[in-house]
Parts: sequence; C-alpha cells; structure tokens
Amino acid sequence: APSGWTQFPKVACDNSGNFYVLYCQSIGTLYVHKFNSSGTSVWRSAADSATHPSEWTGYNLALDSSNNIYVAYEQYGPYGAYAYASKLNSSGTKLWGDKSANTNSGSNNAYDVTVAVYGSYLYVAHRDAAPGAVAASSI
Repeated sequence: APSGWTQFPKVACDNSGNFYVLYCQSIGTLYVHKFNSSGTSVWRSAADSATHPSEWTGYNLALDSSNNIYVAYEQYGPYGAYAYASKLNSSGTKLWGDKSANTNSGSNNAYDVTVAVYGSYLYVAHRDAAPGAVAASSI
C-alpha cells in the first residue's frame, strides 16, 4: 500500500478483470497501481513526477485493447496549468510521457481531464483557459 496521503483516485478495468488505480500521492507523483481480479497488488509504477513543486488538478486513465495504459493529466506550476499524456505498457513500464495535450499556448486549467482510446488515437478532453470552453485533442 502507498505511504503518505493520496487523492482523487481513478479506476479502469481490463477484459481479464484486472483493475488499475491512478492516484496522486503527496503532490508530486502520479502512480498507476495494478491489481488482479482478486484484489492482489501486481505492480505500481509512476506515470509522471513533478520536476518542481506542483499541484495535479486533473487526471484520468484509459486502456487500449492490448492493455496499454494511457494517463492524461494536468500539471499546475509556476507558469500556469498544462495538459499532458503518458503511456505505460501492461507491465507498468513507461513507454512515453509528457506529450502535450494542450490546444493553445496558454494555461489550460484542466481541472477535469477525460481520456479515451480508439484504434491508434488517444483523445484528451479538458477545460480550456477560456471561460466556459472545453478543449479536445488527439495524440
């Protein structure tokens, strides 16, 4: 079990009954934790870590048909809030990360992030900096 506090967990399941929990721990690291269908921990892997003091204000996860895990997240730092995405394989190895999901050059204020996978596309939707606007991008 993780030490310290965690906040706002998100859950996704695969076709084998395994489930994946994404959570922020102690303002600095986003983790994906895989459990089997019996609830036994299989692995825990960092989806991303902050390089400076930051606050994760939105994040979510989705799986593709090969059980790769896609994490979309917003990181708030000294220059504003920006949306990013990372990909982990089914064993928890980070394949890529910090891909920008921003749709403008300014802060995105992604207080809630939704992610979906369709074929080879990753779709990320989040609240844009403009009042009442919602942004979406594909990676």
